[in-house]
Amino acid sequence: MDEQTEVKYGIDKKRLRLIIIVAAAVLFFVGQSVYLRTRDNTQPTQNVNDVSYQNAYEYLLECAKNMQVLDVTNGSETDKIGQRGVIYAQKSEVAKMTGEEFKKFGEYVETFSYNWLTIAFEDGTGVVFQGCNGDLPGYGKLDEYGRTENETIIKTADNKPLSEYLK
Repeated sequence: MDEQTEVKYGIDKKRLRLIIIVAAAVLFFVGQSVYLRTRDNTQPTQNVNDVSYQNAYEYLLECAKNMQVLDVTNGSETDKIGQRGVIYAQKSEVAKMTGEEFKKFGEYVETFSYNWLTIAFEDGTGVVFQGCNGDLPGYGKLDEYGRTENETIIKTADNKPLSEYLK
């Protein structure tokens, strides 16, 4: 760097090197963060829709065989604080569940001890069982962590068909 540049911008060689190193480090960590967030959100390759099922409950149990188990970390993403489960399924198939079948699936969900379990649909919506509680799951648009935003509570005790909630 020549003396004219140093006077014009007020930056000497040492400070310029430090700025470049800090900028490179920030870019590296941002890239790593984006990579880690997106790598866990991939869907399984096995297609459960190639098989016929007697009912929607059996379909969802088959989808659950391919459940992804992902880590849940604290706010700064430095410590693992639990796990979450993600089941990928077609909304149109799950909507065929009767209230009785969905209540039975809620009992199945309660056998897990995840922080939450998500049934993720192809349109970006899903059903979330907080704390794997099968009684009051929520339906809504999913965020990047598989949680619902602006959810509608599905009252399994009402025994209504799921199609009334998944709209």
